[in-house]
Amino acid sequence: MSLLTLARAAARPITLCACNLVRPRRLSPALLASPRQPTGTASLRPCTSQFFDGGETDPLNRTSVTIMNTGAEYGLMIDTFSAAGFRLNNGISVIGPMAIFARSVLSWNVGDHTEITPDSLSLFTLLAPRLDILVIGVGDAGLQSRVDPAVLVCLRRARISYELLPTEQACSTFNFLNSEGRYVAGAFIPPSDVKLTADDIHDNVTRDRNIYQIPD
Repeated sequence: MSLLTLARAAARPITLCACNLVRPRRLSPALLASPRQPTGTASLRPCTSQFFDGGETDPLNRTSVTIMNTGAEYGLMIDTFSAAGFRLNNGISVIGPMAIFARSVLSWNVGDHTEITPDSLSLFTLLAPRLDILVIGVGDAGLQSRVDPAVLVCLRRARISYELLPTEQACSTFNFLNSEGRYVAGAFIPPSDVKLTADDIHDNVTRDRNIYQIPD
């Protein structure tokens, strides 16, 4: 590969979204305004990373990273999720399914994917102005095909664009669309199966040591 090709490749800006995922305990549905994070949660930390080509912009050719979850101007975002519920970037923990908007969050009165119906989604069809997109997190992967087809018909009739995804992907999708300023809402059911990564295990151990003051 020529030096000219390498220089052009290095000068291209790229965007990265980093996500870590984690697991916890099942609790009764409720909305908690607690700054404490449930043990064993899965974390989502979307960020943008921009590589500069040097020159006047950045003579040291450093990488600039912006953590979107920490910026109030981006509105509500989902920091972590688990089988118990969700934790938002403003410190609020939502136990059980939730309906989330750019600036507010509500408990969603459904049990699992079988209760995703036109009736349970009626709130989203009544909003004015109409949503740009509704992101639906069905829980575990593979459950999208088991959602009542009448739901999709209802959303099409209401002229609402939608994404039907496993909750893990739905959380990241909502965060990204909200950061772009889209008029987006989310309807999420906590997944029952959350896979842990090595980073998740390390973060959970470190957090527990800090909470319970366990020596290294």
